[in-house]
Amino acid sequence: MSTLSLSLLGPFQALLDKRPLPKFRTFRVKALLIYLTMEATQQHQRDALMALLWPEVSQEAAQVNLRQTLYQLRKIIPELNEKSGDGTAPFLLVDRKVVVVNTAVSFHIDVTTFTSLLDKVSKHDHPNLLTCDSCQEKLTQAVASYRGDFLADFYLADSANFADWALSWREMLRRLMLEALDTLTRMNKLHNAFSEAEKNARRQLEIDNLCEPAHRQLMEILARSGNRSAAISHYQTCCQILQNELGTDPSAKTQALNTAILAGTLDQAATPSHKELSQYLPQHNLPLQPTPFIGREAELAALTELLDTLDVRLITIVGSGGMGKTRLALALAEKFLQSTSNFANGIFFVPLAGIGSVAH
Repeated sequence: MSTLSLSLLGPFQALLDKRPLPKFRTFRVKALLIYLTMEATQQHQRDALMALLWPEVSQEAAQVNLRQTLYQLRKIIPELNEKSGDGTAPFLLVDRKVVVVNTAVSFHIDVTTFTSLLDKVSKHDHPNLLTCDSCQEKLTQAVASYRGDFLADFYLADSANFADWALSWREMLRRLMLEALDTLTRMNKLHNAFSEAEKNARRQLEIDNLCEPAHRQLMEILARSGNRSAAISHYQTCCQILQNELGTDPSAKTQALNTAILAGTLDQAATPSHKELSQYLPQHNLPLQPTPFIGREAELAALTELLDTLDVRLITIVGSGGMGKTRLALALAEKFLQSTSNFANGIFFVPLAGIGSVAH
């Protein structure tokens, strides 16, 4: 039996049959393993892999390097268990032009565990996310699997292309983690679980100490749990961080919360009203994408400008099949979710792929 398990969130770890893999001969062997498993659904042209890992060397030298690196990787991981359970099969399928991870084999990546749990939450049918016990359990499991930033202790020198790829993944996964922690904090507050709420709020700030909503959450949690002095003290901490890092003061919303805590007028009841709960209804149903969105800045900027124009009611993206029209539209939707926009009631995805006629 050959079981591969990769941990890429936080310190890198690779286990084969529950034992650490032998030491990689070069950092690029490790980088190739990481890249191919993270992008396992794709076929990879040899030229693209050479540009990713050896952008500064001649093509002839890069060809030799890739050939040797593939040899080393296949030597370390020759075969893995088949998904069917019938036996083992080669980990990589390689020819003169293409390298691909064998779709017949099974392996585990913590990133996949993390994103699949979040995807189940986003697709779950519930009246209200904050009161869904099933989703709270999955979110708790997801944040527990996030041991740290993507490839936190791995850097490949002399390859800006690999660094850019890793950065895209790191930023996307960090954003998903912050969203999950924010939701969990709200759930904890709703159930008066102030200890868990404080822990999740503080973890948000460990990831992004400039996240002002997380500062407000922590202030409110401390005040509601009877630790008013700590809430006031944290407001001063928030002011200092924002001033040191951004040269700015807290927002009016944060200042108003501090004023309410000082005056003792913060509502002591942690349970929000029905009206307050309604604002936490899911604001989107966008499918979680398996890879970060890279490039196409010009098209994204043009679409953003159109959507920011109030009298534009319909935009159609046209092009041949497979060129990424849906992915571009989803990237646009994700961009508007992360900013203040004109879509106060949310952004929703309605797939039409199954519609076969105008009558439908």
